[in-house]
Amino acid sequence: GEPGTVLNFGVGSDSTWTQSITNGNTFENFKYQVTGSRVATQGYMQNTNGTDKDWDMGDGNVKLGWRVGDQSEIALSAGHQESTGTRESFQDSQVRDYQDILFTAGTLQMRVYRNDYNRILDWRLSGFEADYTQHTEAGSVTKTFDLDTHRLTVGAECQQETADVKEATGNVNDTLSSMAVFVQDEMSLRENMELTIGARYDKNYDFNSELSPRIGFVYKAGKDTDLYASVAKAFQAPSISDLKLPLTEFMGMSWEGSEDVNPETMW
Repeated sequence: GEPGTVLNFGVGSDSTWTQSITNGNTFENFKYQVTGSRVATQGYMQNTNGTDKDWDMGDGNVKLGWRVGDQSEIALSAGHQESTGTRESFQDSQVRDYQDILFTAGTLQMRVYRNDYNRILDWRLSGFEADYTQHTEAGSVTKTFDLDTHRLTVGAECQQETADVKEATGNVNDTLSSMAVFVQDEMSLRENMELTIGARYDKNYDFNSELSPRIGFVYKAGKDTDLYASVAKAFQAPSISDLKLPLTEFMGMSWEGSEDVNPETMW
């Protein structure tokens, strides 16, 4: 078919403007979408020291899809983003990149992805240039089996995060690694009853490992009425940015990482 293209452009006060372009097309066994955008403003607000808060961000993204069989498909996405801004006490520069590949064959899904993040804070008073870099690599696989009255899903995940921080108070280089395996069985007890039993085991090499079970029950009381009850345990370990992220400001809010953050569990 013919490619489709969408252009957007907007302007506002304080030299604020935005522009974007999107182009995509679908063929017999291939599809794509490419986007690019830029947003900038000059002095939409002022810092308390009288300097203008300016901001400039541009990004580009691409999504590709190939059908390689009746039930098989490969999806690829990638992107790049750069931004600069004037803050109260420093000049802020950020760069982000990501790549993601997903392979689907029936009920089998395999995914690998990576992303990079770099932020440089140029402090005005001290003249020190703080540098924060984060890198993530991860992969996952899931498979579902339809077995008579059972629908069994099994899977595994692994992830490695690296942070390289250069601050006036010292340098830090750290890595967090984790993996997980999980299984879930959806059982049809009767025509109007379903029971789900599952468990997930998280192995984190810097924090405690955790086994998280879950059980759920669904009763179809009527055509449009389902009664559902479940009990589940959840586990979440801190990410590398939860621990190492430097001072970050956005939309009037600020936050930063802390070494005191611990894993969270809940029922």
